[in-house]
Amino acid sequence: MHGRANNRRVRIEFGDCDPAKIAYYPNFVVWVDESTHHLFESVGFIVHDLQENRGLQIPVVDLNMKFFYPAGWGDEIHIESKIDRWGTKSFNVKHRITNARSGELVAEARETRVCVKIDPDHPKELQGLPVPSDIRAAFGGMEG
Repeated sequence: MHGRANNRRVRIEFGDCDPAKIAYYPNFVVWVDESTHHLFESVGFIVHDLQENRGLQIPVVDLNMKFFYPAGWGDEIHIESKIDRWGTKSFNVKHRITNARSGELVAEARETRVCVKIDPDHPKELQGLPVPSDIRAAFGGMEG
């Protein structure tokens, strides 16, 4: 991955696990989504504020995740998140998830997100928008 990265740690709690005490896979989707929000915040853009103040939404349109090694109750995972592709109206965020103690690769995920504006009168009719130049610049201005 190239470009600016954000790193965060998540401790896996009892309630995050299945009966085998392994982190339940849907929780990884939540942690990946939160990590994208943290990535944007690390360069000065709070996703909630983009929605409230600029009318910009960045929904996920594709998510791929591959699991390599289980993480379980009491483990702490390290999530490194970076944008690895800019399109005109979309971008990809790559997430590398490792066991914080052992360094073992737990999972990798890639999200494709799009920039859209939502018409409050027709919320299911999304209008695609170009990724704003100030957002690209905050991530180092890297191109696709």
